[in-house]
Amino acid sequence: MNNIINVLDLPKRQFGNKEIIDWINMNNVKVRFNYKGIKGVLNVSFYERCKGGVKLKVVYKDKTQIIFNTNFIKGKIGVLIGEISKNHKYEVGDIVNNITVLEQLRRKDSRGHNILSYKVKCNETGKIFQQTQYNIAYGYGSPYAAEKKVWEDNWLHNEKHLIPLLKNPEDAKKYSIGSDAKILCICPNCNKEKHVIARNLYFYGISCPYCRPFLSYPEKFIMAYLEVVSIRYIHQFKLGELRRYIDFYLPDDNLAIEVHGEQHYRDNQNSKWENSYEKSIISDEIKRKYCIDNQINLLEIDGSKSYFNYLMKSVNDSILPKITTEIKLKMMSQIADRRFNKNEFLILNDYKLGLSSNYISNKYNVSVKHVTNIAKRHGVYKNKNRHIKVKCLNTGIVYDSIAEASRKTGISSNGISAVCLGKRKSTIGKNGEKLYWEKYKESNYKKAIKDKKIN
Repeated sequence: MNNIINVLDLPKRQFGNKEIIDWINMNNVKVRFNYKGIKGVLNVSFYERCKGGVKLKVVYKDKTQIIFNTNFIKGKIGVLIGEISKNHKYEVGDIVNNITVLEQLRRKDSRGHNILSYKVKCNETGKIFQQTQYNIAYGYGSPYAAEKKVWEDNWLHNEKHLIPLLKNPEDAKKYSIGSDAKILCICPNCNKEKHVIARNLYFYGISCPYCRPFLSYPEKFIMAYLEVVSIRYIHQFKLGELRRYIDFYLPDDNLAIEVHGEQHYRDNQNSKWENSYEKSIISDEIKRKYCIDNQINLLEIDGSKSYFNYLMKSVNDSILPKITTEIKLKMMSQIADRRFNKNEFLILNDYKLGLSSNYISNKYNVSVKHVTNIAKRHGVYKNKNRHIKVKCLNTGIVYDSIAEASRKTGISSNGISAVCLGKRKSTIGKNGEKLYWEKYKESNYKKAIKDKKIN
């Protein structure tokens, strides 16, 4: 943060364990500033709440400005104190923040004020766009390199195997592979619709709660039961900000249902998952406390044995409606429909052949976690080193991981990864030069240099 605004003068309030600025209760607060050698005192008051945050009324001498609190804290008060900048700071050809200035412009902002701006080119992606002088001086670079904008090199449309999963294939051009937006998808197995975060779709594929084979039998049992007796439910209900999920939540009854497998009752020394019993006990206590604190009724079902009659007794001994013979027959039919998935054996065979989990997940439109879970269940899982060494072919420098290469070169990790996977030919360095990358192998440097013909 810059030192234009003296934040010590701003009123504070307690928010949990943190102290934050109390924008709402500001009323004629005297705040000192130092703007390019000009020192003085601003009179700051709360103005209004709005969609963009909080607006402040800032008075300096005979001038008044309505400004967002975020812009105020950044020191955007040049207009208020009478600063007039008629000249461009950057020349055509200048390289700043990994963007190259192509043309000097003047335009009006949303308030009708004349501002200085530039037509610039992103040195990493080659995209051309406009950027204001203030934003460049403040340190902003290319929104394309930062993956804040969707364009041809980072949109989901490049991932051809994902397009059949989308309800509307044109959505693939609206979202980047790193977007947090939700896209309506269709399960390729059962055709049920589900909203999936774009980033999760790219990394993990679709995880369908209805037909996925790695859903435990007790969970499939409860799911079939609730659907047969027409009880509305939410599967894998997130507990607020906690990284915990309840198996089922019944919103009409304010009832949470947890189905406890064997790992919740005893320590299985032969389990492939380390410390599963201890972790289950800790997780159970966290969920119980959350339900108590939020006045949610919690029902814990004994699912330690994956047998229909055992689970039916657990349900019939609870507060839930009894399972009649008619309900039982309908449930058994639904469970049978969900249990079989022919892909599991194909996935297992590919894994045994040494194909990577990423390749297999793309091939069958499942998550990487699903692939590794199948391998664990069949005892063939291999814990591979996730840190892949990469080499910059221009310099010959070997980095221990893509993340390290990104930190030391200033190039996005997605760009480096795309080159290593053959999705892009090169990345752009800070000075506009093309940089070539590959996964590191001891004997392939000379061949790669010859193939790529680096000058």
